[in-house]
Amino acid sequence: MKNNTRSSGNKQQRKLQSSSSTSTTVLDPTTDANYQPLRIQFDTSELSQQMELALSAYDYLAATKLYLLMYEILPMTASVWGDILRVIPVQGGIYPLAAKGSGKDQVLDNEDSSSSNNNGNEQEEMEYYDDPVRAMYCPDETTSGIAGGADLLVYATVNRQCASSGTTTSGEGGEDDGGGGFMGTLASALSCQRDQYDRPITGSIDFCLEGMRNVVEMNVEEYIASKESAGIIIGSDHMVGSEIYPTEKWNGWNGVTATNADGQDYLGGNRREVQYSVGVAMHEIGHVLGVSSDSLSYFRHPLTGVPLTRRPFEVSTVTCINGESQAFVGMPGPAVLQEGFHGENGGRYFEVVTPTVRRVVQNHFNCKTMKGARLENQDTGSDCFGSHWDEMLHYTEIMGAVFSPSVNILSPLTLAYLEDSGWYRANYESEFVHISTFGHGMGCDFVENNCIDSDGNVPEAFQEQICNSPITLSSDGRIDPSLSGSQTCDPSHTQKTYCDLVNTNELIAIGNQATTLEAAPEEYQYFEGEPNLRPYAFPNADYCPVPQLDPQSCLEYGKYSSSNEQAAAGETYGPNSRCIETDGTRSYTLCLETFCNTEVGLVQISAGGTILDCEYDGQVHDVLSDYDGAGDVRIKCPKAALVCPELFCPSNCAGRGECTYAANSGTDETEYAEGAYFDDTTSTSAKAYCVCDSAEDTTAGCYETPLTFPTEYGYAAENVFQTNKTLFIVIVGSVVVGLALMYVAARQWKARKNVFM
Repeated sequence: MKNNTRSSGNKQQRKLQSSSSTSTTVLDPTTDANYQPLRIQFDTSELSQQMELALSAYDYLAATKLYLLMYEILPMTASVWGDILRVIPVQGGIYPLAAKGSGKDQVLDNEDSSSSNNNGNEQEEMEYYDDPVRAMYCPDETTSGIAGGADLLVYATVNRQCASSGTTTSGEGGEDDGGGGFMGTLASALSCQRDQYDRPITGSIDFCLEGMRNVVEMNVEEYIASKESAGIIIGSDHMVGSEIYPTEKWNGWNGVTATNADGQDYLGGNRREVQYSVGVAMHEIGHVLGVSSDSLSYFRHPLTGVPLTRRPFEVSTVTCINGESQAFVGMPGPAVLQEGFHGENGGRYFEVVTPTVRRVVQNHFNCKTMKGARLENQDTGSDCFGSHWDEMLHYTEIMGAVFSPSVNILSPLTLAYLEDSGWYRANYESEFVHISTFGHGMGCDFVENNCIDSDGNVPEAFQEQICNSPITLSSDGRIDPSLSGSQTCDPSHTQKTYCDLVNTNELIAIGNQATTLEAAPEEYQYFEGEPNLRPYAFPNADYCPVPQLDPQSCLEYGKYSSSNEQAAAGETYGPNSRCIETDGTRSYTLCLETFCNTEVGLVQISAGGTILDCEYDGQVHDVLSDYDGAGDVRIKCPKAALVCPELFCPSNCAGRGECTYAANSGTDETEYAEGAYFDDTTSTSAKAYCVCDSAEDTTAGCYETPLTFPTEYGYAAENVFQTNKTLFIVIVGSVVVGLALMYVAARQWKARKNVFM
């Protein structure tokens, strides 16, 4: 099939084939004026059918789960992504291949064929491949498409890609519960088709109802009637988007709780499950939008639209993260993805090295030598170089491979990745976007060194995030506090926990699970002379022990201190509370109200009946004097960068500026780097501030600085436009029919089973 689009003048005009009239417009990348909020529509036809079956069979628990998916979880997911991402809106409908025929004559051309303006994609013939996984993820029975009002159409199904055994297989677009209990797949997703700029426009998401294990049965018919009386009605087309207003907003990024900030649950006892499931859905739709290894080859220059990987795709031999070599069609170009090795343990990894991503991680970690953001380096079987952020560096990220029951942050890193794809603009000021706390501001030592030093100690850069105190079990298989290391805080400081470190010579039994573990791989044996020490529950962070066992959330209303002493110290549970460590004189931690005071640039803690200022990291405060003859109770101030990232560079400067950290931001003497410039808009109380690329941008997070890329960036360096190098011509008036180009080799698609941990 030959490329049959035509060049028009000196400008690159690429249009969708459509029966309707089309028009073009020029996008000014300095204003992004034509970008509008992303509109996601979920086709819930199958969910509606399954709900009818459940109600007719009096299976009210299954009906409740389906109701929550349709009326709460999916609308909330559409609303959040719509607030975060901007896209050139689709004018017209989206129709999948099965709705219009799947022959080669129905496939869209990908590029102009003009020899003078071909964007590096000139060829006489292109091979197109049917998508062998479309039938598995894009159901044939729900392929009628949508006539309009959507930029992404996602088919929602249940129980099609579920594994409820004790383990899950690994793949690109599924999520495993890292919290114990049910350890099967929670959900899986995949983008099905792409438009002529390679942006995903259809996808599928499959939920495993068994994974929604804490749902409380509701009177579904009454709840639906209540929604409809308020004008919230799912139409006969079964499309669900942000217009199906959910009961509340998503705030599960900060840990899911049974009640909202007012101590209420308006979801019939299901608030925790809904907030948790929205986080899972957010992760899966992230894969559909492009956070996947399959999408990296399709990245384009965000300003010119030129592909960043050579077209047509070439076959190359790639050494994957598991050390095995395989033939790979369309290996992402070096401007997108590069291979690296850990400086101490020698582990292989791949990292995304696009400009905005690189800038964000440098700002986040306070490490200017970083090339990019590392992808997961655990062997996932079917994925050569990873579709999730590396857990060792990005433990609190929502796009990690294992979904945490505590904190899953949609961070500036994921937004930068999506912007660098060339398909989106991101809203870094969204209320749903937050800085991931793990490793924040800890410097290059956190990135380059081992988490445990040669003496078995936790280096300074890793403290409060990694632990080294093994647990011991009692006869009932539970943690024995008297024989284990002290209770500590999880990396997000939202939960009391114990260190995930065990001896594999023992029979490990936690809760109702029991197993004998093998020793960690040799390169991840951190304790000299003790090769059998390793994590029990979470080896994904390069076998570094993370404090996460036996979690007790500080965020829950209604909890009370376990002792009079803790209550006297001011222990309080609620949305403003954080886990604070004692200084070693006690074996417990405290949940204390904690405030991030941006006016004075300090962490403040309510304890012992007073507000205590944390003037530097690790500062010790007395909160009780010789309580009940047991000696003083003292607390230790947490690292400000971990518990209060808002005191630092907002949104990691959105990848549009440099984060300047105070020379001693974690000590009692705050000094700024020599030559640091302050104007009237700069808060000198901040522990770090942004120097924006645009001198005219006075926002704290460089939000008004436009994306800047060299025209000769990536593969575009070999194929520079002859004219108009800074303008990306886009289609605004044409109808997107969604007959997407599928020219990745079938063997590569077949490897994508996409049922991820």
